[in-house]
Amino acid sequence: MNTPLSPEKSGTAPFENDLDYLIAEIDWIGARVRRIAAQRQPNEQEDRLVQRGLRRNIGGDAVRPDLLKCLIVEEKVFRQAIDSRLNLNRTIGPVIGLDRICEQHGLGEFERTLILLAFISCLGNRYREDILWQLDTIFRSCEVTVEAVALFLELGPDETAKGLLHILRDSPLRRQGLVQLPYDPGYPADGLSIGISLSGACVAEITGIPGFKGFCAPADEGEVP
Repeated sequence: MNTPLSPEKSGTAPFENDLDYLIAEIDWIGARVRRIAAQRQPNEQEDRLVQRGLRRNIGGDAVRPDLLKCLIVEEKVFRQAIDSRLNLNRTIGPVIGLDRICEQHGLGEFERTLILLAFISCLGNRYREDILWQLDTIFRSCEVTVEAVALFLELGPDETAKGLLHILRDSPLRRQGLVQLPYDPGYPADGLSIGISLSGACVAEITGIPGFKGFCAPADEGEVP
């Protein structure tokens, strides 16, 4: 018998495994970054004109309203499809690894997003160039930053500043060994742009591939026993 949440009834199926879910999230991340970059372009042009004392007169380089509308719709469609499938995983299974560690360690939206963005670097340069560098060109070789997460979530100054708390040495991300920092930042301004990498243990949990635990970097200075 079909239930209201069954795949047959809803026309939607849960994600088969963790990688299936992660790839879907990366597709959404790419769509969101394209929208953010397109939306930011005319604003940046207008700022430059204002600084020069000129009237607003954005020419051919401006993003067409119809293109921006399409990008907004694309992002929304990706997000709705993921949420529908993820709801089934949370109801009938299988459990998604990222859901599990977020629940176990009390991780919120900022931390979950940081993990997703940082995972992109595990897939190689093409993904970093196609997705992350459109968002923030100040990227280390294989690391994401608090600033990049804030840009992606479109946070204001207050929430961006609070994002720094998620990389303190006693934060869940570091206390549980989910991320690695090259050093313990001594100042808030330093923490905004410090590179953050996922640990092998974290990648193993979110992909369902235990072998990633074999990547055992030395504990960073901030790890709490």
